[in-house]
Amino acid sequence: MINQVTVMGRLVKDPKLIKTETQKLVCYFNIAVNVVRGTCYYFRCSCWDLVAQNLVARGKKGQRVVAIGRLTQRKMMSKLGEPIYQIEINCERVEIIDKITSVNLLSEDEDKDDADVLIEDEEFPF
Repeated sequence: MINQVTVMGRLVKDPKLIKTETQKLVCYFNIAVNVVRGTCYYFRCSCWDLVAQNLVARGKKGQRVVAIGRLTQRKMMSKLGEPIYQIEINCERVEIIDKITSVNLLSEDEDKDDADVLIEDEEFPF
């Protein structure tokens, strides 16, 4: 079964790094995607360890990003004890796309000098 999602949009707010009880690093963030004029979808995403560290270090609210990962579903309990199901993208790779450069956040070892792209700025969805 194939479960791969690619989403391109803008960071809704500055990403923040969280440490779990088992000392793993995670970053939860939202991506806003303009579908058509006046319509915007918001996707909840998460990334872990090195990808999370790099996104927090370089990502800022409003920056365009490409997130590649898989859909996951989490079950939580509401304050009333009712189950709540949340779908999010568990990102294996996140790229920040600027007007000047695109930085791959998958690995620190990759050569970032060859990643220059020019992209026109589009309207912010928020």
